Amino acid sequence: MSQQFIQHIPLDKIVTGKQVRERFDEESLKGLAQSLRESGQHEPIHVLPLAGEMYSLLTGGRRLRAMRKNGAVT
Repeated sequence: MSQQFIQHIPLDKIVTGKQVRERFDEESLKGLAQSLRESGQHEPIHVLPLAGEMYSLLTGGRRLRAMRKNGAVT
């Protein structure tokens, strides 16, 4: 069984590959970004460790984009 834990990772260390969702509605992302600013993040982004302290995004592509839109770095 794999272990899961919460870790704060700089967003520039997370790379995105091919995503299931091919289009991201800009207005929807703005709404999510505002929600994250007001209420915080309730669900974590899941990543897979890569070489060189980098991580591959597994789930949470919209949240990652919204956090970057907010200027977040971790």
